[in-house]
Amino acid sequence: MSQMTRDYGTVTATRKVFFYGLLTILPFLGGFRESFSAQVLGQPLVWGNLLFLGLVASLLCFIIWNLVMDKLGNVTSTNYVYLNPIFTLLTAMALLGERMTLVSGLGCAAILAGLIWAGADQR
Repeated sequence: MSQMTRDYGTVTATRKVFFYGLLTILPFLGGFRESFSAQVLGQPLVWGNLLFLGLVASLLCFIIWNLVMDKLGNVTSTNYVYLNPIFTLLTAMALLGERMTLVSGLGCAAILAGLIWAGADQR
């Protein structure tokens, strides 16, 4: 992605990736006719969910990700992806009232140890 972002810019590179991703998935959608019926797709809730997933959860996040990769570099920004499970756990604790278990605490510790170890190799 870094070469494509340099050549085309972040937004254009993102648009190209999404376009080719759509082209490659379209042939596989024919097997799911029941899921894509006009009755289901005609519901406003379904359209709202699709718009959120397409515009916010995919397009906006992908653009931000490409900007971060441009500023920090591929290796550093990719290491931050490994923090996602920790942020997911913290958000679930704050919003859903979930509790930290021994396994999730050990998982967080392992992720942080791996990131510190990976960061030490970059210096």
